[in-house]
Amino acid sequence: FITGIILAIFGPNWWTSTKIGAFVDGLHYWSVELFFLFMALHFISTFLMGAFRGKRWATWMLGVLAFLASVVTAFTGYASLRDFEAQWVTTQGKDAINSTGMGSLFNLLNPGQMITMHVILFPALALAVVGVHLLWVRKHGITPPYDAREEHLAPLEATS
Repeated sequence: FITGIILAIFGPNWWTSTKIGAFVDGLHYWSVELFFLFMALHFISTFLMGAFRGKRWATWMLGVLAFLASVVTAFTGYASLRDFEAQWVTTQGKDAINSTGMGSLFNLLNPGQMITMHVILFPALALAVVGVHLLWVRKHGITPPYDAREEHLAPLEATS
């Protein structure tokens, strides 16, 4: 978030034309890479623990929604770059979005719209979904092991 805020304050011309801007842009890129790595590790570990069992399926689905919101956030960030590769990817993405009928809502070739969605709309959506996800984790607790016996899962009785 910190590198993203710095990049948003100084704008695209700064991160493409100055060395310190390119450095902050690189920090932002590698932070996103680590974010997705840790999210993938979290998915794998919670899947192997069976975190989707019982009432926790909604928590799992909220995690999937948070992942999808993060992917769209990353894609809009990539679409806001001003290089040939980003132009090629956004042109292909535009065709894919147009095939779904949502082309009137998202214009991937409009850098201003992509930066606005990348900086404001999708991060707010991702944070909201992650917040609800964490509340559901707190409400339902962590997943017990597969081989847990019922007497181990009973709540402790208060001693007076």
